Amino acid sequence: MTLAENEIDRIRFELERSGVTISTLKDDLLDHLCCVIESRMVTGDSFDHSLLKAIRDFAPGGLADIEKETLFLLNYKLILMKKMTFLSGSIFAILTSSGFFLKALHWSLGDTFLTIGIVGFLLLFVPFALYQYIRSHETMMTAERVRFLLGVGSAIFIGIGFVLKINHLAGANLAIVMGGISLSFGFIPALFFGLYKKALG
Repeated sequence: MTLAENEIDRIRFELERSGVTISTLKDDLLDHLCCVIESRMVTGDSFDHSLLKAIRDFAPGGLADIEKETLFLLNYKLILMKKMTFLSGSIFAILTSSGFFLKALHWSLGDTFLTIGIVGFLLLFVPFALYQYIRSHETMMTAERVRFLLGVGSAIFIGIGFVLKINHLAGANLAIVMGGISLSFGFIPALFFGLYKKALG
């Protein structure tokens, strides 16, 4: 059984009246309530009774409670992501700096600490930080996105090349050259062009 347009408008009105403000959540709730009401009406329930029952069963404390729970979950995930970013960044930065000192003093574990620090930094911290940056800059212009990705890509290539060189593995020079080209002829010109445009305008 398919709901009439005026019945869908009535559900939409109930959602508006309930205080739900997130448009995507409102659409999801509308779809869910329509499905539940349609299945109830097939068994012979009236539209009004089905609507009240669907809302009561789905959200006993009111539809606005669902929005509060959704926001809490979203904020919890965001806070967890930020904690993971800062924790991984600090751990791998400590390992990298310790590795440099140990290597400079020709002590053992220098290469190991450097490798773990740089690889962890590139594979954990950078993706976390990249995700956070993109989420907080959703309106970023295409030129800014390209510049940012060139910078991150250069750092990753140079970091990988450095790790390969420390461990005397093949491909180190190629990775460093690719990172250097990306940095010298991609990120740096794009950065200074962006700064120049900002200064003019």
